[in-house]
Amino acid sequence: MKSIIVCALLLLFVSKETQAQQVEDAVRIANSNGTISSRAAALGISYAGIADDYSALYYNPAGLSLLAKREFSIGLEYLRTSTTSDFFQVGSSIGSSIVSPTNCGMVFPFKTKVGTAAIALGYNYESSLDNTLQFDGFNPSSSIVQSLVNETSDLKTNLAYQVSIADTKGSGKLHSPIVGNVQQTGFITERGGIHNLTGGGAISLSESFSVGLNIAGKWGSFKYDREYKEFDKNNIYNYWDTLNFNNSDFSSLTLNENIDQQISGISATVGLQGRFGDAFRFGVTIKSPTLYHIDENSSRSISATFDDSTTLKPIYPSSSGSFAQNNSYEIITPFVFGLGFSYHLEGLTVSTAAEYNDLTQLHFSHGQPELIRLNTNILRTLAGILTYGLGAEYEIPTTSLILRASYTGITSSYANSSESTKIFGVGCGIYVAPNVRLDFATRFSSYSQTRSNYGETGSFVNYKFSPTQVSAQLTYRY
Repeated sequence: MKSIIVCALLLLFVSKETQAQQVEDAVRIANSNGTISSRAAALGISYAGIADDYSALYYNPAGLSLLAKREFSIGLEYLRTSTTSDFFQVGSSIGSSIVSPTNCGMVFPFKTKVGTAAIALGYNYESSLDNTLQFDGFNPSSSIVQSLVNETSDLKTNLAYQVSIADTKGSGKLHSPIVGNVQQTGFITERGGIHNLTGGGAISLSESFSVGLNIAGKWGSFKYDREYKEFDKNNIYNYWDTLNFNNSDFSSLTLNENIDQQISGISATVGLQGRFGDAFRFGVTIKSPTLYHIDENSSRSISATFDDSTTLKPIYPSSSGSFAQNNSYEIITPFVFGLGFSYHLEGLTVSTAAEYNDLTQLHFSHGQPELIRLNTNILRTLAGILTYGLGAEYEIPTTSLILRASYTGITSSYANSSESTKIFGVGCGIYVAPNVRLDFATRFSSYSQTRSNYGETGSFVNYKFSPTQVSAQLTYRY
């Protein structure tokens, strides 16, 4: 029987284009995890209530009008990601790390008849997309083979049929006896990030009120690689049914999937800031939708091994070693609305801020029909995100030391999940000269996410992510 199928594999066929994009792609790109400066990292979202140095360009550009001197800022960050998986009550942990610049930029203030105006330009590493994940467990009730069988009825392009783990014998309909009781493992690497070059400015309309604007051009990349395997651990599938294909001497399969994205985008932010004396400050921001353009290359390859050690692979188009497709599309993010407050008294500043981002307004555009249909899933599965936080900054009397701490909470992106992200930030600043300050910060985050291995049911992995960010910053005013 296998010799017949091997002969069939010698026929060259063209792969059916498979949909590589998921709702998760839009969520990933819409949520930023960058820190800008170490001061802002230590204060979290609550920094938006202060916004009085270079970082104001990103949090609330109206705050740039508070700078009386030119400012140069540059920073560096160490990011350590730690991920724990729970797959059928089997835990697995893995981590990775990356060192990257956080920002580099300048602010140029100048006097006006009313007060101060300023322009600023800077580079920022907006988001790290790095992750490493793995899982390993026994699934008694599901196999990826059934998902592969249902991808297409065209036998020339069906991966399960092409490697002899599905057949039409007996019923005349494509089917497979491999339905569960398999060991499933996966190793996933996600690499990349989003950068931006932002220009903006602010102007005082009165002594106590200013407005600001920024425009950001974004670019970056994302690379996803997954090696997925299934094993007949308990030798359930132990003979080849030549008549009805109700059993198979299946031993294992390996599926490799790769996605390579190039990302570009543009967005803008309008900010307002009001001040009442030297003590109370408030700010309002409106971030425009970001228009992201994605150019994507994706590929898949598969092989299956049987009890007699035979290994089958498809004959791929153009001897490329995989089925590949190219695609381009756009993701448009929602408006984001922010509000912040701070109060300063005798060296102590307490601040709070919140942002609302309605992810149900995320949508794919200018893509294939299968991609556009994901917009319905976005409406069904996503929710509005509320980001909120409280922070404090204290200048220790008679010293050049400043202490900072904050808490930031982010509600879940998904409507059916109560999981939230918790971020704790601590840091300090020290003036090494009257106009030179070094800042340091550490942020501890924790959040959970459930991912499907295939289809909508059958194999889910619960992941807990615990990234730690350590950053250093140099600020020079002159």
